[in-house]
Amino acid sequence: MFWNLRFGFLFSLVTIAWSIALPGSVSAQSVSLNPRDHSPMLEDARLHDVWFVDPLHGWAVGDRGVVWHTDDGGQNWTLQPSGHDGPLYSVFFLDSKTGWAAGGRTVPLTHRSEGVILVTRDGGASWARLAEGNIPALQRVRFFDAKNGWALGRRSSNFRAGVIATADGGRTWRPLNGAIRTKKGETNFDGWATGDMIDPNTGAVAGESGLSAVVRRGTVENDRSPRFGLRNLHDLRLLAPQWGWLVGDGGLLLMTTDLGMTWQTTAGPLPSGIAGEADFYAVEVRGPRAWVVGSPGSFVLSTEDAGQHWSAFSTGVTVPLYAVRFVDDRHGWAVGAMGTIVVTEDGGRNWKRQRSGGTRAAWLGLFADPNGVPWEWFAHWSAAEGYLSVLETLTRPSPELVQASTDGLTIRAHEAAVGVGASDSRAAWAFPDLPSEWRLNGKRILENWDRANDRRALQKFRAELIRTIRTWRPEVVVTHDIDPYGKRPKNNLINQAVLEAVNLAADPTSHIDQITGLGLEPWEVKKVYGAQPVGVEGSCQLSPGKWDARLGRSPAEMAAAARGLVQDEFEIQTRPQSVRLLLDRVASDRKNPSFFGGIFLEPGGEARRRLLEPVDSFTERRIAASSRNLRAILDRVQNDPVAGNVLLSQAVKLTEAMDHDRAARTLAHLAKLYKRTGRWDLTAETLAQLVERYPKHPMTDSALIWLVHYYGSAEAGWLEQGSQRKTTVQSGKASRSTLSIDLNLQENRLERAAGWAKQILATRPDLYENPSIRFPLTAIDRQRGYPGQAERYLMLIRKREKRDAWWECATGEAWIADRQTASPKSILRALAIPTKPRLDGRLNEPFWAAAAVAELTGADSSSPGAAGKVRLVYDREFLYLAVECANVEGVSYTPVPKGPRPRDGDLSAEDRVELLLDIDRDYATYFRLVVDRRGWTGDDCWGQAKAWDPSWFVARRGDEKGWTVEAAIPLEALTGRYPEPGEVWGIGLRRIMPGAGFQAWNSPEVVEIRPESFGYLLFTP
Repeated sequence: MFWNLRFGFLFSLVTIAWSIALPGSVSAQSVSLNPRDHSPMLEDARLHDVWFVDPLHGWAVGDRGVVWHTDDGGQNWTLQPSGHDGPLYSVFFLDSKTGWAAGGRTVPLTHRSEGVILVTRDGGASWARLAEGNIPALQRVRFFDAKNGWALGRRSSNFRAGVIATADGGRTWRPLNGAIRTKKGETNFDGWATGDMIDPNTGAVAGESGLSAVVRRGTVENDRSPRFGLRNLHDLRLLAPQWGWLVGDGGLLLMTTDLGMTWQTTAGPLPSGIAGEADFYAVEVRGPRAWVVGSPGSFVLSTEDAGQHWSAFSTGVTVPLYAVRFVDDRHGWAVGAMGTIVVTEDGGRNWKRQRSGGTRAAWLGLFADPNGVPWEWFAHWSAAEGYLSVLETLTRPSPELVQASTDGLTIRAHEAAVGVGASDSRAAWAFPDLPSEWRLNGKRILENWDRANDRRALQKFRAELIRTIRTWRPEVVVTHDIDPYGKRPKNNLINQAVLEAVNLAADPTSHIDQITGLGLEPWEVKKVYGAQPVGVEGSCQLSPGKWDARLGRSPAEMAAAARGLVQDEFEIQTRPQSVRLLLDRVASDRKNPSFFGGIFLEPGGEARRRLLEPVDSFTERRIAASSRNLRAILDRVQNDPVAGNVLLSQAVKLTEAMDHDRAARTLAHLAKLYKRTGRWDLTAETLAQLVERYPKHPMTDSALIWLVHYYGSAEAGWLEQGSQRKTTVQSGKASRSTLSIDLNLQENRLERAAGWAKQILATRPDLYENPSIRFPLTAIDRQRGYPGQAERYLMLIRKREKRDAWWECATGEAWIADRQTASPKSILRALAIPTKPRLDGRLNEPFWAAAAVAELTGADSSSPGAAGKVRLVYDREFLYLAVECANVEGVSYTPVPKGPRPRDGDLSAEDRVELLLDIDRDYATYFRLVVDRRGWTGDDCWGQAKAWDPSWFVARRGDEKGWTVEAAIPLEALTGRYPEPGEVWGIGLRRIMPGAGFQAWNSPEVVEIRPESFGYLLFTP
């Protein structure tokens, strides 16, 4: 029996390994598309930048590492091998031989960016890497001469200002100093999208959410312009001695007369039908002349008198144009989506297309945000079948709310889309999103959009969709399907808006300004599909776990790589996925439905790329058969407590025959499986194997961070030492509980954490400087008896001018040490009490009246209701929690069910309060305890419910006005030692009101849990 069980598990691991990581997988440093012949994908890669040194010699760079070159003015464009398969965002040449290109990519899961700078000395025939890995991804590179240059892009721990400079031709780079300040509560900027410098010390920069700044005396500092709302700023050009132009979303077109310190609108109005209808992506300036391109790419704006008068000239294309460059007043080029290059020889009055890898999309995906995108469908229909596709996400994170996962989200979503075969992606900017866990209904969603759109959200949303359809001219549109239960009101709103827009886009009498002003013709979509939840049957079905002969792997594997760019966990979805036909204007075969049934697009044509040649072999056929069992095997392993040990014991041996990428992904998948089932010990062992065997693999970043957090965590350490609990009995009664810790075991954990941190320092110095690594390391150093080592790092953070949440954490440690100055963080004092409360929800004991109150207030302007109130007191056995909340309009308060409360019940639809406790102030791991207005509870440690299951005691009371909870949390469930008076823990307090909004005590108020924003829980006598 045991042999059969063991053999079954070994076969399971083999199947998992081969199903997840198939032959020809991507290289360890990329999410590259094509495992064998990348050339069809290169043809339609988006072009981000173009540069000409004279009317004949030019270069254009873009996604998938493409470098196109011409030496005859663009009559012929040829590909030059760059040696880089990630995006290149910028190119610059001093002359026909010497040039630089810059870009980078995002590391999956951690979302850390890695930059690359390439140099050529032979006109692009060969490129060499100057910098990689230690700098963040770059959006622009320029040089003043052969030695002195600058670049800008995303920020990192070592490049906090987002701007770097070189004095040796790019071999070494130094960061510019930065003193950018954002208002408390605002999202910290992730980097710059554009900028320009007139000399090594003077310039201006701009980026997402309307943030701009200047460079003065070699330092990046705030300018004097207000933020430009939700608009993203895309391109900036300066003209010495004092002029400049700035363009962005929503037809934003500004000028400066002080090199970017202030920005004003241009003197002359834009042509009718353009202002506010288009998004501007690039501007070129030559003296008083300027040219502007954007989305749609159907026109180029031009002025000859510094913006006094503007004209629009047709380009003959509709896809977006992302860069424009003039080598003199007559010769100019613009580049954009699908590898499009257009040229003018008369100053921009007439344009013609020189090359493209397609002229329109075969299908268009319209989804709320990257988390809801069916990446597997893009992998199959675009990467494997060659149908050109575009993804547009229709909402954007609200800038009012600080959310860690939104950093660089637009860039990451674009990399993900390209990684599964899409030609392009775009993110709408005007419709701010609020967290799904708030469960806002359609009315509240529209109210939030209306606040950002002058009460015209629906009209603007509809116009955005119509413009998108007319720009990309797809045969098929895929969007969210209707949720019949009403649990996804945003999806339902988008579904109805898309169906309406599809009809209006084909109507020549609808949105006339788009036709006359933007030059977009009406377009009829042939089919509309609604994406179904996984496992729900629809009109067309996809089996993503099935091996694909053209891809050399399954769509599920390709989609997992893309999903890792927008999520923070590795996830592979192999269950069948479906779409439901919502609209059909062709004679589809209803008995044998097909996604493109009734629509013929020839490979190599205007909307479909050339197909990859399929490869077949005995090994690959065997892999295809094995992959069909993946889902059943994973379910079996998750439900079997013996499986983890058996799988791990064989993992190393079974992955020895695999290439590094396949083996690393197999181990990462197994580690996620163990973590999900609460087996942190097996998770740690598996990730250790991943790190030790594949130290350069991108999956190793997140593995190293997890290992440092796990071994250094006081919370995880206490759970591991739970068997060390003891009870001292006096006079025959358990008068007092005491807790003891195996100090040798604790010391061993801390040493292992420090060891993993040293490996990060040696292999990933930029990652090592991230506060999410260094602050846990300071907590580890304190416990290891090296307070001076911890203090040196904290002192560096305190000296920064940027006073963000991490600065507060560092300054707070100094306050904890001497208590002589004001605390930079909010403090909630927990009062020691002499007698235990009676848990009845009445809060009528005197000490509740004497206890400090933490008030929970709205996180954004739409959050209603009176502040919730939280109090904490403690004795030698329990931490006591009191919650008082008034009922809030918009929240459903159904009668409380009678009978016993379930453990870890569903609290997602209820008004609830969360208590977050960071015992060791590592700002990485924490306990989370949740109680709702019914008195139902939930709890987890570090996001894992199965890893921690404490017993705590709750009483509740409530009426039509509000609800009260009184709870007792055993201290022995939290820590191996009792808190002494004066001790400080990190604490977070949140209230989630489904249908209404969010409240928090922490500052800045955050929706996504970010431990660095925690305040202090101070235990008082």
